[in-house]
This record gives sequence, C-alpha cells and structure tokens, in this order.
Amino acid sequence: MPPSAPQKSYITQDHVKLVDPLPQPAINQSTGLTCPKCPAQLKYVQPFVRSRTQAQLAHLIAWRCPSKTHKLYFCNLTRSLLLEDIKKCNLHSNSSRPDMNMNNLLNPTGGTQPRQNQASSTSCPGLPNSEIGPKHREGIPKNVKCTYQLCLSCCNQLHKSHPESHCVIPGHRSDLTQTTSSKPRPNVIENFVPYRSAQPLQSSQANREITALASSSVLEQIHRNQVDHKIKSIRMSEAETRASRTVIVEFWTSASNRLISQFEAKNWPLCALSESPTLQSQGESTGLSTWNTKLWIWMANLKSWVNTPLDFVVQYPKQPRKIDEPLETSLKNWPGDSMLQDALNWYNSVRPTLDHKAAWISQFGKVWLAGKTSIYRHYKFIEIVTPAKLDEILRKQPATSLRQARKLHPKEWQVARSDNKHQDDEDSTGLSSRPLKRFKTEVPQASHIESDSEIEIVH
Repeated sequence: MPPSAPQKSYITQDHVKLVDPLPQPAINQSTGLTCPKCPAQLKYVQPFVRSRTQAQLAHLIAWRCPSKTHKLYFCNLTRSLLLEDIKKCNLHSNSSRPDMNMNNLLNPTGGTQPRQNQASSTSCPGLPNSEIGPKHREGIPKNVKCTYQLCLSCCNQLHKSHPESHCVIPGHRSDLTQTTSSKPRPNVIENFVPYRSAQPLQSSQANREITALASSSVLEQIHRNQVDHKIKSIRMSEAETRASRTVIVEFWTSASNRLISQFEAKNWPLCALSESPTLQSQGESTGLSTWNTKLWIWMANLKSWVNTPLDFVVQYPKQPRKIDEPLETSLKNWPGDSMLQDALNWYNSVRPTLDHKAAWISQFGKVWLAGKTSIYRHYKFIEIVTPAKLDEILRKQPATSLRQARKLHPKEWQVARSDNKHQDDEDSTGLSSRPLKRFKTEVPQASHIESDSEIEIVH
C-alpha cells in the first residue's frame, strides 16, 4: 500500500504549471503524479497510449520520487530541475537508437542485451533481468490487454516478485490480489510504463476527484487563506495570553450582597492596585502607610484559602480568587454612603420612565430598599445640583459618596428636603397610608460594621 499523505498539505505559490511533457488531464482518464513529501501537488500525465514514443515514456519513468519508500508517487520538482532531469534522461535514451517496441522499453539498458524476436513484436518479452515465468517458452505471444504486455505466466511471476503490482485482466491477478478485501491501487513498477488507472483520480490532500489543474488565481486564493489562518491563530494565542493575565476585581459589601464597584487589572500579577480609583482613594483617605490590601489565594493542595501579603509580587497566582479591602465604617448608613456614580446611574435611569422606586430597586436591589421619601429627596438633590456638576466632582475624586456630595452642596440638599411635603401630597395613597422608612437592609441590627470591617473583592 502507498504511504498516506500528510495531514496538512497546502498548495503554495511555488507551484509551477507544466504543460510539456505533462499534457492537460481529461476527466476519468488521468494518472496523477504526486508525492506527499513534495510542497507542490496536482500534476498529471495522460494514461499510457500506444502512440507515445519511447523517449516520452522515458521522461515519465525517470521523473520519479527519489525516496525508495514512495514508489507509487512521482516527485513534483521545480521547472529547472525537471528540465535538467529530462535532458539527462533523453541523453541516456539516445545513446543507442531506441527501438519502437515494448521489449526495449521494459529493458532500457541500451544495446547491451541482444534483441530477440525482433521479427515479431507480439512475443512476450519476459521480465527484467532475464526473469521469466515457469510456463514461459520461446516465442509465446503476449497478451495485448495485459497492463505490462506479458503472457499469463510472466504476469503471475511479476505478481509474486512485486505483490503491489496490479493487472487489469482478472485472469492475470494473483490469488492474493483477488482475495484481498480492499482493491489495491495500480502501481508504477520501476522500469515499467505508466498505465491507465481503473479508479477515478483522487488527490492526496482532500481525497476528492480532480478534473483540472489548479489555476494561478486559485493558488493565490489558497495562499491568502493560509496567511489569514496564520494571522488568526496568532491573534487567538495573544487573546488567550491577555485573558490569563486579566483580572476583574469586584467590590462587595459582603458575599451575599450586591456589587458596589469593580475595575479591570490587565497585567496581573504585575498590576498596581492604583489602577483602581476606588482603592487609591480609600488608601489616601486612611492616611496610613500600611493601607495595602491582603490577598487570599486558593491552594488546591491544601483545599483552603491562604492569606498572603502583597509584598511578594512573584508569588501572585495567575487567577486570584479573592481580595479583601478595608473600607470606612460609614458603609452601614446606606444610601447616604453609596457611591455617587451609582446614584447618578440611578438618576439617569429614572428620567425616561419617571418611576423612581422601580429604577431604585433595579439599580440597588431590594437589599437596600429605601422609603419613597428618601428616594425622592436624592432625586431632587441631583436635579438641583445638576449631573454635570456632580460629574465634575467624580472626575476629581472618583470614590466620592453621596453623603460627601451633600456636604459639598448643603443648600441644595436643604431645598431637596424641604420639598418633601409636596411629594407626600402626591403619595396620599399607597405608601403614604403607612409609616415610611428611610431605608431598610437585610443586615441584622446587631451586626454593625466596625473599623476593621472589609469589603470582599471577588474575581
């Protein structure tokens, strides 16, 4: 059996379209000359016909893959090397005038062997190296339909010497060939002529029938596809590398409550915590030199979390699980100490629908469900101060809370509180029928957040 083609074999720009001595192929009448180890593929030769001269056939016999393990395939050389090989083959064939019979073709050794039976070109020439079949006798006629132009005895002897050979005549096939489950592919034996393949031509790359030579435009498109595939692979590899070094750090009041803020560290573990405006602001507000956070690393071998200081950057994992960050004690006074940015997001979501409470729940969740009076006051406060001024505050101090913003604009906050009576009149039904609470939380009353409280930053 011939060796299998490589898993990936592409047609490159080195492919040279050769017309002579390889003519254009015909559908179902082509014999492929390919080698799986050659870069260029898809070169063909017409099947053997009796009108070909010995010199033409000698070209094909000499144009063979140099590897002894690929006898079924022909080497696809560059044009210059191919022409050089053909020139050498022609010089060797013309050293003694070749006769136009099959005996000389099957024994291309010049005039060293005596030519017997020249009077009759229908006699069986026998096998190379003066080998004959057991029942071969002098002057026995050859079978003109035989692939190798031999008699029955010599053809069977050829099967024994070269099991991979295959004759198109059923009676000339050996018992081993007839009993095999898979039909062998015809092979070109060394020093024998090419023959017509009984199977449709298949390409060694894609296992499909080929009916024409690949044009230059097709080769150019294949080359572009290869370049695009390589670029895409490089981009995917770079994206995976970036993803492995990117950490999303999230701020939580506790593991069960809503997300407060987050930032993305794109060069973990070499990222600086100063990339987070919230962390930087909290660190500066403490006034301490030891405000650095602590890192919790999940140790698979210990099956537990291990607290590691941030001083040893080289020991950071590529995928940290949790970071705890100390924050101020006023976090219990929600919504006053919620982030001003969250309040502005809530304000912008209210404007299209004017449904203050629904937007509040959508932004902050039911955990921090405040009374409608408190909700209206904060909406009125942002409306009086204007979001543009509050955005200016956030640009200077990103971690500004809503309470700090009220201290910066005390008059506007006083106006928002005094305007609460008008809101109570509008809500004479529904919530106003029962005492209103400014806010409520699911945090137990006894669980006050002390000075060493922490917010979990979960990856």
